[in-house]
Amino acid sequence: MKWSSFIIMAAATLLLQVSIIPFIAIGPQNVKPDILLLTGLLIAFRTDSYDNALLQCWIIGIIHDMNSANPFGIYSLCLGCAALFVVWFRKWFMSNNLLLIMLWVFICTTGIENIAILAVIWKKQISIENYKNISQMIWFSAAYTSALAPYLQIFIRRKKWNLQ
Repeated sequence: MKWSSFIIMAAATLLLQVSIIPFIAIGPQNVKPDILLLTGLLIAFRTDSYDNALLQCWIIGIIHDMNSANPFGIYSLCLGCAALFVVWFRKWFMSNNLLLIMLWVFICTTGIENIAILAVIWKKQISIENYKNISQMIWFSAAYTSALAPYLQIFIRRKKWNLQ
């Protein structure tokens, strides 16, 4: 595992998430892509080792936990599990096709964000009646995030960052 490449990528992603992403929100719902989740999932697509994917995605999840208002540990746990699943699924069934990566980013982002919102509802921080509106924003955010997946994947390929 190349820790220098990973630290640079994680720091750049966090910097983008907190500085530029709020300005590229679209629509009346103020939908923003989740670059931290996208980076974690693309790391899982780029590595062949379960250990590397789990550790790197878990660290990205902790960074996301510190950046969000959700209960601490939700994103790190979910992103770690998603990383293991993506590496397993990629080893058996999938290549680095950009459309399939976009589909998996959409599915994983939707699942992780829904689990995070259900944890907030379970802790009674918001009511269940707000779930419909929040769920709609999650779908739009996941679509926006998955639309950005090919660009980040191409950027990682061009920089030739070895994250294994």
